[in-house]
Amino acid sequence: MALFQTLVEFQRTIYLALAEQIKLLSAGGGWLAFMAFLPMGVLSGAAHALTPGSQ
Repeated sequence: MALFQTLVEFQRTIYLALAEQIKLLSAGGGWLAFMAFLPMGVLSGAAHALTPGSQ
């Protein structure tokens, strides 16, 4: 159960970071913000794939 809780917390952290990057991009963050956004999207997808909700 601890592993599942850790994955959920990790996914939430990534989700909040992605939300912040989307805000920066919408405010004209440019290429740097966009390039920072891409790896976080990949990590978010990987964390989501490990949780039972994606099955």
